[in-house]
Parts: sequence; C-alpha cells; structure tokens
Amino acid sequence: MSDISGYLYCPRICYFRLKFGGKINEVHAAKEIYTSRRAGFDDEWAKRKFLSLYGEENQEIFEIAAGKFIYSKSLEQLEQLDYGIVLESSRLRLKGKLDELIQLKGVRYPLILSSKAPEEGVWYRDRIKTAAFCMLLKDAGIVDTSSGLIYHCFDGELREVEIGRKDKYTVMRLVERVCKLKKGFIPEGVSDSRCTRCDYRRECSNEPVTFASRFL
Repeated sequence: MSDISGYLYCPRICYFRLKFGGKINEVHAAKEIYTSRRAGFDDEWAKRKFLSLYGEENQEIFEIAAGKFIYSKSLEQLEQLDYGIVLESSRLRLKGKLDELIQLKGVRYPLILSSKAPEEGVWYRDRIKTAAFCMLLKDAGIVDTSSGLIYHCFDGELREVEIGRKDKYTVMRLVERVCKLKKGFIPEGVSDSRCTRCDYRRECSNEPVTFASRFL
C-alpha cells in the first residue's frame, strides 16, 4: 500500500523506495504512539516498540513525532475491533497493513493514520489509500464499505471520506503503474518544491529521464 501512496506523492519516490527500501520517518513513530495509547499504554512503551523495530539510531525521529502528536477525545467514540491487520489479495494485486478497524454506531470502518490535515477534506493520497483498503476488506469478506476514517496525528483531526467508483479505478491503475516500476521502468519525477525535502535528491539527479517516462 505504501507503494501506491508513494507513487501519488511522486513516481520517483516510489521507484527509489522499491530500489533502495523506504526510510523511517515521523509517521512510523506516530503509528506506534497511536496504537499504544489506544491500548492504554504511554509514550514510553511506544518508544520501546519503535526503537525495537527501527533501531536506537532513530530515537530523535520518535522524540520529534511525540512532540507533535495529538490524541483527540474524538477517538473515544470509536470502538476498536482490530489493528495492524495485514490484508492481501492476489486477485487485486494489493497488499497492506490497515492501521485500525473500528466500529461507530454499529457500522464498521477502516481507519488510517496520516500526519497533518488539509484545510478541508482529506489529502488525495489518503482518499486513494482508503479506497484500496475498502477493496481489500471486501475481498477478504471482512466488511463491505465505501467509507473510511482518517486520523491526522499531528493536529488531532478525525475526518470521514466517502469512496466512489472512480477512486477504486484509480487504485487499479496505480497497481498497473507500480508493477511497471518493479520491472525496472524509471518514471519521471514531479520537479517542484517537494524536491528540496526529498531524501532521494542525489539519487534522482543521477537517474536518466527517458522519453517513455513522460507517458506513465
């Protein structure tokens, strides 16, 4: 699922993650804080989990995330059914770990974690990620839903998103495009202000741009 999200942010980030592996960031830490607090544990417990998974060298990343993290009272209305659910479908060629499956007023929803919320609505990448999880949950026979919740860990915003047919079609197109990258196709990047914050700036500048990449 991270491949699809990465592709939406920048096709080349997806390419480099597939080639070199993903890098640890504050959202990884925020997820450990979230799951720990939902289970009734404190941030010290979350820190132990995070460092055991990602190494002591990433302690600063955890401290930064812990300083930004907001636990909203709105979460108290959500009944946790399960968390960290690994979902995979060979038919859809999709695989991902769902942050949480919750129940609200008798209805079950997938919940995913994000960083900060936009002024209105949700980020497009979060919408498409939610669509993918709705498809996986239906395929696994767990729940058939066209809605999901997104919790933005760094501003405490809980927002609902409705998924349509177009969103599901986008997921399938992205599956096709990521498959091309796995076969070695080098995509074109976004070339905007995001480049200055990118961990792969050096690698990206050394990769060739092909004519074909402009049509992916």
